[in-house]
Amino acid sequence: MGKNLYIVKIMTVERTSYHHGDLQAALVEGGLTVLERGGLAALSLRAVARAAGVSHAAPYHHFADRTALLAAIATRGFDLLHGEITARAAGSSADHLQIAAVTYVGFAVENPELFRLMFSGTVSPHE
Repeated sequence: MGKNLYIVKIMTVERTSYHHGDLQAALVEGGLTVLERGGLAALSLRAVARAAGVSHAAPYHHFADRTALLAAIATRGFDLLHGEITARAAGSSADHLQIAAVTYVGFAVENPELFRLMFSGTVSPHE
């Protein structure tokens, strides 16, 4: 088994203005930024709008409330984690479990607030 340690860090960029065609994705990315900087307590629809560079009313076109936004952010977290595990476990099958475990732990260490949200039970990305 390999002794490689993989640590995943989500990189987000704060926008100063909104110029993207996918507002919902921009809001989720803004949510990741807010979550990383201030934790779950700082995450609000208004803070996410500010991070995405849109009006404070814009998030309500895509999310009914904060819980719906949290579910979308948690879903994005699961997608990122799955993508990292899949990408790294592409080698020999003997190392897949170890690689998946190391990637999982690295993701949790590097993204503690997102990981907490994903596994808190507060929201279900399947709803």
